[in-house]
Amino acid sequence: MKPSSPRRILLVKPSSMGDVIHALPVVAALHQHWPHAEIRWLIHPAWSELVEGNAAVSQVILFPRENFRGIFGWGRSLLWARTLREWRPDLAIDLQGLLRSALMARLSGASKVLGLSDAREGASLFYSATVSVNSNDHAVKRYLSVLDLLGVPHQTPEFYLPEGKLPHGFSIRLLSKIACADEVQGVDGAQKLSVQELLDASGADISSPSLRDAVETDEARRTKDFDAGLYVSYCLSPNSSPTQHSSGLPQVVVDGDETIRPNTGATKQFAAEVDFGKQSIQEPFIVIHPYARGEGKNLTKEQVAAFAEELGTMPLVLVGKGESMKNLPSNVSDWSGKTSLLELIGLLRRAAFIVSSDSGPMHLAVAIQPSRTLAIHRWSDPLRVGPWAKESLVWKQGEVLRSDQLTEAFRMPGRTPTLEEMREIGRKICRKLTGMAEKEC
Repeated sequence: MKPSSPRRILLVKPSSMGDVIHALPVVAALHQHWPHAEIRWLIHPAWSELVEGNAAVSQVILFPRENFRGIFGWGRSLLWARTLREWRPDLAIDLQGLLRSALMARLSGASKVLGLSDAREGASLFYSATVSVNSNDHAVKRYLSVLDLLGVPHQTPEFYLPEGKLPHGFSIRLLSKIACADEVQGVDGAQKLSVQELLDASGADISSPSLRDAVETDEARRTKDFDAGLYVSYCLSPNSSPTQHSSGLPQVVVDGDETIRPNTGATKQFAAEVDFGKQSIQEPFIVIHPYARGEGKNLTKEQVAAFAEELGTMPLVLVGKGESMKNLPSNVSDWSGKTSLLELIGLLRRAAFIVSSDSGPMHLAVAIQPSRTLAIHRWSDPLRVGPWAKESLVWKQGEVLRSDQLTEAFRMPGRTPTLEEMREIGRKICRKLTGMAEKEC
């Protein structure tokens, strides 16, 4: 089946995060082969940001699945699907492989509807042609099989994703000099402190740099205009994050003569950072995503703590949708449940390394930083649902291997890492990053 150049192509792949990411190479290859074709992607609103702005996608069609629940849900979904006929694509490709998605593809009015042989729920009854695939193959390979049927060439899969952004208030810096005091004695709201006086009053050891999570205020940003490059930041307690303290942070006033005084009534916990231009550098940080759907796939708090302890002072950023983990080591900044999808992408792009359970964010990390991602698999098959990139790392059954080193034996169910194995993973990553961070593990 090698149709002449289609003018309109509908891709049906509503969810989930990992599967949407695995379908990105398909639209990239279609666009490269048929650059004048209009490609529309039918997707769930939760994942639409993954494809918005993609040069290969002409339009994103939101599939409001929540509106189709209940006893009359099927009827509402069929009525909604009829609106797709207004566009009437030449070709519809169903990569979801379920009854509802196949119906959407067929009701679009497409003259040709393609699907995979591992489709379920009778979906293949609505296909014009079915692509034979091996259900044990990775999703990327299975999805790309559609291109072979269409005669569309493809080589290295391309995963275009948005740039993302850092969460509001996220800041991890290696400070050239920092003083932090829970309470500076003898300072009232009206008294001014010079930078040196603040350092002296804090009693902090400034002979070596200290790492702190810091939130810069508007006043602090204003100080960047000073010739001396003075920065004023808030010092947060261990395991705290900027969003947790947004309402209780002390307010400071920075005067033109480069002195600092806390506002009357404000807490006296604050920090001063002296930064002369390029001497202050961005501190490398590691991201860990311990959460996953599916029983037994999550990492426990104890496993995260064991991993964090081996990183020394290197910051570890905890992300994902799950319950916040309390009482973790002081180098852990807990952002779980506090980031949007674009903010998660921003953190993954800027991370020095990423460790994740078998989950959608793991596939996101692999697409963004394949050589700096390690996936932890317990009972799942890493050859089928693990990292696609051959240079990505996989932990399973006590071993850490590149994806292209995995054998058929790793398809079998395994076990969860021991605490010592989590520590060893931390040591391996720390040794890998030592040159970047210019510190010893």
